[in-house]
Amino acid sequence: MSANSSTTSNAYAVDFWRSCMKATAACATCAEAGRLQSPRGLRVEGARAEALGYEARAVEEGREFRIFTNSMSEFWEDLRELDGPRRVALETIRETPHLTWMLLTQQPDAILGLLQRAHNQAQAEQSSRPSERGQHFVQWLQNWLGGEAPKNLWLGTTVEDEDFAGARIKGLLKVPAAMRFLSSDLCSSKPVLGDSSTFYHSKARGIVRRWPGPAGLEQYCIETLAIGGG
Repeated sequence: MSANSSTTSNAYAVDFWRSCMKATAACATCAEAGRLQSPRGLRVEGARAEALGYEARAVEEGREFRIFTNSMSEFWEDLRELDGPRRVALETIRETPHLTWMLLTQQPDAILGLLQRAHNQAQAEQSSRPSERGQHFVQWLQNWLGGEAPKNLWLGTTVEDEDFAGARIKGLLKVPAAMRFLSSDLCSSKPVLGDSSTFYHSKARGIVRRWPGPAGLEQYCIETLAIGGG
């Protein structure tokens, strides 16, 4: 467990892989620019061990930890080479109910397709090599796709400005989620979605602020740049 991954007493970052798509203009302000050491930066087993360690601590201390997931990459990037690492990450999320996982994406429209792919692959493997763990994972994915979202998983999307907000929010609302959130990397003080919602900047590291938003969407501002690597 990396001491540097903590930003508050109950918030941590866990990265199963590290890569950067440099997808939008806001990427130019990213504090992690130039720090990635490999094209994909896989660290799957280490991240899983780290997460299981946080789960054990949470149980022992009777607390709930927030886990900001893949803070230096796109969790829902549609690449076959990430199917395996993403499966390990999803299995880890299922097996750590005392951790609240926060998955931020710039590609919410990709989520349902990737979940279906993970379900199909897990189901095929379960048919050929049955296991209790595999069956639980298949059922977990099936429940999620059927509308029963994991209780310990928040889904969010980045909205740099109004040009990105509409499509990404619509994509996010299609995916069953225990909690949905919005994030601005810069936490600007001006409204992003109109007069009824504002991103609030906080100097305190790891602070999450909430404000009213459209039906079906809990809106948060998270200082994503302050929640560093694990």
